[in-house]
Amino acid sequence: MKNIKLNYLIQKTQESFLEYPLTILCALLGTVTSIYFFEFNDDIKNPFPYINAILTFALGIPLYFSVSFLSGTIFTKQIWKINAYFLASIILLLIYSSLPNQEVTFNTRIPYIRYAVFNVIIHLLVSFSPFIKNKTINGFWNYNKTLFIRFWTAILYSGVLYLGIVLAITAVKLLFNIKFDFKVYFHIQIAIFGLFNTWFFVSGIPKNIDNYENLTVYPKGLKIFSQYILLPLLLVYLLILYTYGGKIIITNNWPKGIVTYLITAISVLGILTFLLLHPYGKQKEYKWIQKLSFFYYLLLLPLIVMLFTAVSIRINQYGITINRYLILLLGIWLSIVAIYFCLHKKNIKLIPVSLAIILAVSSLGPWGMFSISEKSQANRLLSILENHQLLKNGKVVNETIWNPNKFPELRSIDTNSNEIKISDSIHNEIKSILDYLDDHHGLTSINPIFEQDLDIYFKTAVDSSKHINQARVYMKTLGLDYKKIRSLIHDKNSPKKYLYFKREKTDAISVNGFDYYYNFAYLNSKKEKSFVIDNHNYNIQLKNKTIILHTATDSLSINLDDKIELLLKNHAHKPNSIPSKLLEYNQILNNQHFLIVLNNINLKQKDDEYLINSLNGYILIKNVIE
Repeated sequence: MKNIKLNYLIQKTQESFLEYPLTILCALLGTVTSIYFFEFNDDIKNPFPYINAILTFALGIPLYFSVSFLSGTIFTKQIWKINAYFLASIILLLIYSSLPNQEVTFNTRIPYIRYAVFNVIIHLLVSFSPFIKNKTINGFWNYNKTLFIRFWTAILYSGVLYLGIVLAITAVKLLFNIKFDFKVYFHIQIAIFGLFNTWFFVSGIPKNIDNYENLTVYPKGLKIFSQYILLPLLLVYLLILYTYGGKIIITNNWPKGIVTYLITAISVLGILTFLLLHPYGKQKEYKWIQKLSFFYYLLLLPLIVMLFTAVSIRINQYGITINRYLILLLGIWLSIVAIYFCLHKKNIKLIPVSLAIILAVSSLGPWGMFSISEKSQANRLLSILENHQLLKNGKVVNETIWNPNKFPELRSIDTNSNEIKISDSIHNEIKSILDYLDDHHGLTSINPIFEQDLDIYFKTAVDSSKHINQARVYMKTLGLDYKKIRSLIHDKNSPKKYLYFKREKTDAISVNGFDYYYNFAYLNSKKEKSFVIDNHNYNIQLKNKTIILHTATDSLSINLDDKIELLLKNHAHKPNSIPSKLLEYNQILNNQHFLIVLNNINLKQKDDEYLINSLNGYILIKNVIE
């Protein structure tokens, strides 16, 4: 009996390898490469070729899996089968070559985002590739049900196997005092989840699609999971989103950007739920499933409108990014799916096929997410620079010129500043755009606005293995500091903000020509100070934004409103170096000369206004001889 079971396992292993040879080969090569990379990571100077190979082999698993089905349904001739596998191999080589092969200052996220998009497309291809020619819905559903169950079964078996081996190794280690390198646990994990998991998965996927069409008995566990877990969760989330939509209508408050992600996630959850319940709706006792499915897609339409509204607001404010492009794309796809099923159509193959086509079309070409997002953000930056007089005749005004003889060090020949021309919010917006372009697309698209060739500097930096933050260089070349400035415009319901202004201090305080010196400070409610000169009482107090000095016979007032407005407007980006002259007040009152100098002003936001929270400084007093 044991020999029969062993022979059966060997036979199934051989059969699955013969049916999916390149899929299993990719899993094997990816596993070996991962173990080697993990084992010798400290000695590998350039990890990128290994990482790229692992990612490519991982993508080859679903790609060759799909081609194996296509070669049995569409590509029936031997030469077509060979060409299909050859084309798949070319695609993998192109993806491998598109990934960065070394750490350089101009690496961007685009290759990895494109890789992720292709990964989704290929996995969608897996879901419908056997049924491109075959139009049977029952077979299509049973095939995907088999993939779904087999996937989670493979994960369960792999997890149990890994846990069992780890416990066995730990037992041997403790009982026999045998030392194991800690890395062996990771090697085993990679081998099980990389090779065993893939091999076990494909061994349970028959290639004969007739087997799927003839199945009419559906697993009860899947229906219970969908009906009693996914469906209640879906209804709760729909209730939350519709309540939020009601709040928008009542308060006339535009939807927040995060709602787009929630709508997308909940829509996908709902589509998955009704896909899992699809065949049960054909049974008489479960006709309610079809009706509920229709009402779900009907309820989805207002949420899609909310999604378009929210993402349109963000695009109008901040332009198109890859994330917003994808959200907009998913909104279009959800619209197609929802309208299709609201018309009582029943071909569920539309769901993965339409998504794969939309993603494939939008990932390439000048209309794609990468080209459109780069153009949108670059144009947005140029528009901001022009509107705030930082750009004239297509060139940067007051450009900071760098000394090429000092490269790769960044030393300026002529340092200019454009900070005074823009507000803090515009400063932060420019920084945000430069950071986005640097992270995702690179900054070469805006090179023409500069007189100097910045590429020479970056090439020198790369040759000297110096890592450079390109966004920082471009920002400083624009005559702006590369830092985020705390915005002075807040929503009145947001938490209180504090701003702290500090005077430029010299090494010592000069009291030359004055007779008396008095230091004062105000904190929160303690806003009154008294002192005595020649048996006369003096009192200095802070009332709202006014300093009031009472002498023995008179008083003087210094209103700080204009001064605070000037600080907020022109000095918030450098609050720790306020020019001394800006915080000095000279007053003559009753034959006495008063020089009031402020050292620090701490402002606290309340609603849309900034109030003085604390203040300190000193008074110099001189008796004037008539």
